[in-house]
Amino acid sequence: MNILYIDTFLQSMNHSNSLMPKLFKKVGNVDFYGPGYVSNRILASGINKFIELRNEYSFLVIGPNFPVVLNDKKLKYGNISEYLNWIKRYNVTASNKKIIKDFLNDILDTLNTIPIKNKILTLFLLDVYAVNNDQLNSFQEKGFYILAQDKNFVSSIDDLPNWAFKEKHFIQKRNRIKDDWLNFITQNKQKIISMHHFIDECEFNFSDVKQRTKDISIPGASYYKRAEAKRKFLSNKIKPNSNFITKMFSLGDRLRLPMFSNSFLLEFYKNTYKINLRKSKLTFTARGGFGMTVRKFFEIPASGSLLMCLPPVGFEHLGFVHNKNYILTDIDNLVENYNYFLKNVEVTQKIVDEARNLVFVNHSTSARALQIKKSLEKITKGTFKGSEWINGKYRS
Repeated sequence: MNILYIDTFLQSMNHSNSLMPKLFKKVGNVDFYGPGYVSNRILASGINKFIELRNEYSFLVIGPNFPVVLNDKKLKYGNISEYLNWIKRYNVTASNKKIIKDFLNDILDTLNTIPIKNKILTLFLLDVYAVNNDQLNSFQEKGFYILAQDKNFVSSIDDLPNWAFKEKHFIQKRNRIKDDWLNFITQNKQKIISMHHFIDECEFNFSDVKQRTKDISIPGASYYKRAEAKRKFLSNKIKPNSNFITKMFSLGDRLRLPMFSNSFLLEFYKNTYKINLRKSKLTFTARGGFGMTVRKFFEIPASGSLLMCLPPVGFEHLGFVHNKNYILTDIDNLVENYNYFLKNVEVTQKIVDEARNLVFVNHSTSARALQIKKSLEKITKGTFKGSEWINGKYRS
């Protein structure tokens, strides 16, 4: 199967984002097009010329860095400074803003007429509660297939927990938050290729829990429940693994220093995060208010640390089972679970091994590629009716 993959090449904080090209190389025969993937001379000739000189493609895949949720006219009239500034602030790229802008406009001008039957948008990193009906109607009109989490992993606003409304991220977006996305993926199930974060095989760590030097870690941004957990630990004289580097990078970013757009600093940041997980016997994390399945829920088991968490929406459908491969943990049983699993290392190791194996078998780069390939083959045969995760199984 021949695939044309269109995007801007970026080194990103988010590993799943950066791994997408590798993922699709495992799916089929791929040509890449966009700033950083091909020369500026080839870009200047435009996408149609690029396609003319190559084989016929079964699929056009628009990668996660392409701003498909922006209005076409805003892009065409040059109002994309916010998006371009985001690229330059939080990613490493060798391409300048003009090259990226010209590329975006070329794709948007020709997207409807590009002679590739099956077009796929990569939206599993989308802020799904802020997307609006105008954007969704555009996706539907163009007949896009969509790589995104299926309806089993998205909660309606009415079903969000009360504490979700205290989240900083929720408060900032309160006037924009709607159920438009949930309604869209429910009504267009036949267009959804269920997609979640995934872990590359080189990220897995198989070291024994006993030899780890840190007892507990709480990585990542201070979502409401994570911040509450830190306070609970400290009030019980338990000190989680330090997030000093994360705090320093956050401060540097607020001062507009190139913390995430410098290649060395970005790799240092990502490696420090990995090392902290690999040193930790136990790791606590919690869903944000929206309940989306962020990458930490896969990274922690892959690192060989015990996943103690308040799980995201639909976690059981990805194969995660309390007391088998993770420990359901909230503030009221946080210290109790900490003490028990530090003391009972054999029990801890068994759960860690189960979790790591689950992620390796079902949520690695190779596994995710096979799942997507299964769906794409059905699309080419005309038998695809949508895909979803149900009780630990990918169904397409």
